[in-house]
Amino acid sequence: MRANFIITIEARMQSDRLPGKVLMDLGCNICSLELIISRLRASKMNHKIIIATSKLKINNPIEKLAKKLKVECFRGSEENVLERLYLSTINKKENSIIQLTGDNPFIDIDLLQYLKKKYLKIFPKIDFLTNNNLFDKKKSSPLGMKASIIKKSSLKKIYLLANKKDLKEHPTLYFYREGKKKFNIKNIYVPQKWRFDKEPRLTLDTKKDLLLLKKIFKELKYEKKFNTSFIKKILLKNPSLININRSIKQKRPKYLS
Repeated sequence: MRANFIITIEARMQSDRLPGKVLMDLGCNICSLELIISRLRASKMNHKIIIATSKLKINNPIEKLAKKLKVECFRGSEENVLERLYLSTINKKENSIIQLTGDNPFIDIDLLQYLKKKYLKIFPKIDFLTNNNLFDKKKSSPLGMKASIIKKSSLKKIYLLANKKDLKEHPTLYFYREGKKKFNIKNIYVPQKWRFDKEPRLTLDTKKDLLLLKKIFKELKYEKKFNTSFIKKILLKNPSLININRSIKQKRPKYLS
């Protein structure tokens, strides 16, 4: 059995702290969602992409952007993200899902390649692979640099098994909790080149996050082809940038609190 991949990007306009964040301009009229897609397409990770959003009218602009970029857009449940992810891929021939979110515009494509190679080495015995490490700062990649790869048949299993609200809100929670003895899950501790001495917050969830990402993107001269080393150089040159959003507390599922 050979692994083949599809990339899903979960995105929606509603956000408690920064509504519409995935379509906000990071500079040069490029939003977070568009930047992710452009960078994927310019890389060796040029797999089929699906934007998974909800049926609410507020998300119509996301579908409009998808059409402009010629990317498939699936619209499902707003709250049941597990169902949305599952239904977006159920009819696809690919057997493995690279799961991304629209609020991580600086996700390192080389890092995704690294995770993919790790996954391929243990496929099909692997069910779920990630570099999340349950947000353990000593082992996890910085916020904004986390991704997961899921075997589609295993996603179907947890979709059928998940019967609690939090399991439906957080698509991979079942693997960590109820399913940790049922599934083969792997948390990858990434090499030093993808780590930072001082952990920056590179995700987009607040106005301060937006300010930091815009400043970094400007320093990158709005170039879409970059990786973690580029960002490291910018932060070493301008160490005070990290303080822009350092006070922001990341929301976590209750099982991590």
